Amino acid sequence: MEDEGYSQWSNAEVSCLLSLWGDETVQAKLQGCYRNKSLYEDISRDMGKHGFKRSWLQCQRKIKSLKSKYKSVKDHNNKSGNSRATFPFYDQMEGILGDRPSCRPPELLDSLRDDDDV
Repeated sequence: MEDEGYSQWSNAEVSCLLSLWGDETVQAKLQGCYRNKSLYEDISRDMGKHGFKRSWLQCQRKIKSLKSKYKSVKDHNNKSGNSRATFPFYDQMEGILGDRPSCRPPELLDSLRDDDDV
């Protein structure tokens, strides 16, 4: 079951995955861990306990895909003039990743300040 082809994830599966992956303990381990296969193996095992059979690699790839989609939507929404975009798991992802510096745009500075000497 290591590397099956593409298979559709149900909303319930994705929600379960995000719930497990978004746990504070898991997130803390991910922050300091470059090689995280064992962590995704644990997530895969826990998914199985909830009735969802997914390999660690499928879980890792799905999270990578969700993070990419989340960042894309967040960047789109932060651009002036764009209509608001979203995707089904945006709120869950925002709850997990919203405070990370890599997911927040840098602060913008005004090009002219009152105290600037021109």
